[in-house]
Amino acid sequence: MLDKKALSFTDEVKSDYQKDHLIFFENNLTVNVFLKSLIVGDDISAQIEDILSEKVSDNHHFISNICRAMHCFIGKINRNLGRTDTYCSYYYSLGELEVFFKPVIDAINESGYAIDLFFQKNNLDFVEKIIVLILLYKKYSFSHNFVDYIYLLNLISYNEADALSKRAYLIKGSKLTRKSIITPPEDRVEIGNTYCLESRAYEHIFGRKYKKEESIFVNMNDKKSEHLVELETVQKLNQLILPSDTRHAIVTTMKRFSDPEKYDLSSWGLINPSLGTKKKEKVRKQSAGLNILFYGVPGTGKTFAAGAIANELNKKLLIINAGKMRDPYYGQSEIKLKNMFEEMKSINNKAKNPPVFLLNESDQLLHTRTETISGNHNTENTLQNILLEELETFSGILIATTNLISTLDDAIFRRFHLKIEFKIPDSECRRKIWQAHLLPTIPGSSEIDIDYLADSFEFTGGQIRIIVENACAAAILREENQRRLFMDDLIRYAEMETIMRTQTIEKQIGFVR
Repeated sequence: MLDKKALSFTDEVKSDYQKDHLIFFENNLTVNVFLKSLIVGDDISAQIEDILSEKVSDNHHFISNICRAMHCFIGKINRNLGRTDTYCSYYYSLGELEVFFKPVIDAINESGYAIDLFFQKNNLDFVEKIIVLILLYKKYSFSHNFVDYIYLLNLISYNEADALSKRAYLIKGSKLTRKSIITPPEDRVEIGNTYCLESRAYEHIFGRKYKKEESIFVNMNDKKSEHLVELETVQKLNQLILPSDTRHAIVTTMKRFSDPEKYDLSSWGLINPSLGTKKKEKVRKQSAGLNILFYGVPGTGKTFAAGAIANELNKKLLIINAGKMRDPYYGQSEIKLKNMFEEMKSINNKAKNPPVFLLNESDQLLHTRTETISGNHNTENTLQNILLEELETFSGILIATTNLISTLDDAIFRRFHLKIEFKIPDSECRRKIWQAHLLPTIPGSSEIDIDYLADSFEFTGGQIRIIVENACAAAILREENQRRLFMDDLIRYAEMETIMRTQTIEKQIGFVR
């Protein structure tokens, strides 16, 4: 069954299963993804044939259909592995994929479109065409500028032995790198390298000059990314209720970055010396980077403030999915972290109006390094070192939030240009927050004693919002003549919130953070 590709191991198997039968007891097997598809009546070959037989109106339409056809089989492999769009673990796939790649490449060879002429002009062989198609598919369908070395190698290889020989397609000096079709690795082929199609290749494949703006989705809502998710920003600066010094720091930062050319600090000679470059334009772009850290207890408005900054600067707000950075396979977390920053850099460099990046609950990634020697600690220390390097050179606007400032490494703490503490609001701020949430459209809100609530309960803005929502939910369920908000409603839910907060604090006592 293994030889016929009906079954495969779920993880990397370094020994020969035909000689070492113990492998079957030590590893898990899975049914081939394409066999699964046939069993449930999902005929991939028929789907590909239907797509490729469609009439197309132009070159762009043809490329779209090619990528749709490839999604039929590459997409299923990714889902079967339970992996993301970018990774494919130790899984050699060409033995299964060749039957599906062939009709796609045959359709290109018979099309006469720009991609066919591109293949002919560069005299690409079957494997080289597959590499170009994979990179094109990832870019066109998912807006991934970079594809991981392991993923790419596994898709073009039959097995582990074949993968060793296929490395020659990806090294510096290969035909694809020599002809500037794909980006060459920085040094040698190894884990951590990523590849993408050069702009020249895009220009030829699309049969026209490839606009930089098209290298990322103009509409971020259509962007598929394992690392980044757009958060809709409706917050306004005048809705941000903070102490005057905190508010002043945020307003000053926003003013500087609303017109970076006017407030460019390099004109005063304030340039980061570690950049080590004399090129004025490069210095200007890199010195425009800003790392901001918002820290404080939950519910004090850290995420809200990040949205207000993005909205006031008329920028998109992209949340970094920190949970996606963790991977159980050795070395994969480091690769994911590097790829995340590569994607951020690409978006930041190519977008006309670069977005604001938000790393919410950053303590998932940022924390103190340890001197303990173990596999897990070594991985964590490596991740921290990567973060130190990336934060040092990132030229965009990155906002990180944390509730656990004490867990941050001092070196990482210094990488943030601006550190702003979000404290529990004082009575005056609480009064304004209560007023903001007790809208005039709520029946009975005008009769609420806001001064009493502000002075009696030391709540954060997030807690006040929850209390008002709970009290209104209870009020609207009453009979018609009582369907209004009363002071007792708010006090009842405020006291419940106080009890829950006290219990949470007590649970933390005696535990090492």
